Amino acid sequence: MGNFYTNYTLRGPSQQAVASALAGRSAIVTPTQDGCVVVFDEQSDGQDSAVITELASRLSRELRCPVLAVLNHDDDIFWYHLYLNGKLADEYDSSPGYFDASAEPSAPAGGDAQKLCSAFGAASVAEVESVLRKSSFDEGGYTFAVERHTDLVRALGIPSFGVGAGFRYVADGELPEGLDDEGMLRVGESESSGGITSYTEYQHIITNDPKIRNGEPCIRGLPIAVSDIYDYVAAGMTPEQIIAKHSELTVEDVMACLLFIAHHYPKKS
Repeated sequence: MGNFYTNYTLRGPSQQAVASALAGRSAIVTPTQDGCVVVFDEQSDGQDSAVITELASRLSRELRCPVLAVLNHDDDIFWYHLYLNGKLADEYDSSPGYFDASAEPSAPAGGDAQKLCSAFGAASVAEVESVLRKSSFDEGGYTFAVERHTDLVRALGIPSFGVGAGFRYVADGELPEGLDDEGMLRVGESESSGGITSYTEYQHIITNDPKIRNGEPCIRGLPIAVSDIYDYVAAGMTPEQIIAKHSELTVEDVMACLLFIAHHYPKKS
């Protein structure tokens, strides 16, 4: 049996901001390397494309960053979706027709080397193009999908943490080279791993001061309470709309509030 894994690489936002954006899910976030973090999400391990694309689009939109969602299916398929500002910008499938027994073997479909390089600040367009175009049935092609993934992250200059790694592997202690437990943030609780500790990486943002809003939890000592954000979210406002209303807030501030709310506030009906 080959590899089965799904993960997400985000360029730009901090590890804490990404963990905050994942509030309410069971996920693991790597430290920042080369300006990127990698997310392993438990629900995405099921390789449901609807789950994967929804999460990638949301993270890209809320954190205003490129998100590369990748999937390896049994080391036969390497698939990715690239999201920019919440919109699908590029998609790729190394083995189109794989699930159609009547289909003839075909070359990889999709993939825009220029868009990938632009999104992640890489200059090696020709090298990325070569990685994308090699067919598994061509001489010199890739036998295993993980080999293509390895070459792609190397060409893009993004962290190799996601190569061969998904939520299940990492939660079970199969850590990619260069990672250790202390450096990762774990969000939520995992049924399959017996319960992951919830990391509440919002203490440096959510503060309590008896002189401000009567001691309510507030944002960085500002007279903006977490309860205000709670009401905005309940009213259907997006993080972008909240920041437009309170220009002194950052995306990380709002995401920290959402994580705090997920852990401490009842859901509004």
